[in-house]
Amino acid sequence: MIKCIDNFLPKPVLSRLINSVNNMSWFYSKTNYTEDDWTFSHHIEPGYPEDGLKELSLLVASFIAEEIKLPIDNLLRVRYALMLKKGENSIVHAKHLDYDNTNHITSTIYLNDNNGYLYIYDNEGNTVEKIKPTTNRITIFDGDIWHSTSTPTDTHARYAVTFNFEVR
Repeated sequence: MIKCIDNFLPKPVLSRLINSVNNMSWFYSKTNYTEDDWTFSHHIEPGYPEDGLKELSLLVASFIAEEIKLPIDNLLRVRYALMLKKGENSIVHAKHLDYDNTNHITSTIYLNDNNGYLYIYDNEGNTVEKIKPTTNRITIFDGDIWHSTSTPTDTHARYAVTFNFEVR
């Protein structure tokens, strides 16, 4: 299952989310995908310090939970991601699953228009879908679908928030 919905969040909630992202502390993190790959992120999940984003993240998660018909307490993680433009050519990150051994749903809300595409792959590793980030578009898909992201070339950054829900 892969589903894209445009204009997903009510405008006041989207505005709060974008304002929070523009004013949050970002943390530099190396990815597990390649040796020289890095990004900026901010996590809301067990083991990470609490901050003012938790309430807003849970509000947004409630809209997603309603859409996917799962209880909000199945939320595993919220990951805010900031990927910077890294030159004139887009860098496609390695294929991955957000969680290897957990039956889950992945959903990503895009917070700005850019060409840092989300790539969806079949079981043989072939690209089957290329999704363009558009402000307030959400992409929802089964967590066992291999995917990757890419850096933008048409704007300075790609902003997105990923919510993972466990399917019990």
